[in-house]
Amino acid sequence: MKANLPQHPCANKCTDFKGKQCKTCLVQENVKQTCIDCGSTDLYKGGDIKEPKMCLDCYAPMTGFTRTSKGFVEIDEMDFLPGDAVVYMSHIELDNLHIVEGYQPNDHYWLENGQCVYKTWIRTASIAEIQANRRLTEAEQAIAEVS
Repeated sequence: MKANLPQHPCANKCTDFKGKQCKTCLVQENVKQTCIDCGSTDLYKGGDIKEPKMCLDCYAPMTGFTRTSKGFVEIDEMDFLPGDAVVYMSHIELDNLHIVEGYQPNDHYWLENGQCVYKTWIRTASIAEIQANRRLTEAEQAIAEVS
């Protein structure tokens, strides 16, 4: 099997090229660039970025945005972020701990169980609730705060 090295971009350009990849220029052939954070090949090419290193989903949070089903939303507009542990407010009779999966415009949030809830229906879970893996009663929460 004959190697394709004579067609290498270093051939006839680099004095160190001797039939195999030289170590001077390190030109790599057919290497797809990937996001340095998640490995995606769909790199963000907008703005002043001359050599993209990240995909839009990884780049956006660094600039204060997150992706939603309707596009990108400023993180400052959101009360909860994906990955936040939340519980339902006490007037709703569900005690399970839930994880926010995404934001839906107009102050709605997707939970990991597939439910879409309005922001006033949930609140951030306390450390004690996260440890108990459920919403605590007011009495249990008061005991947890002093211990």
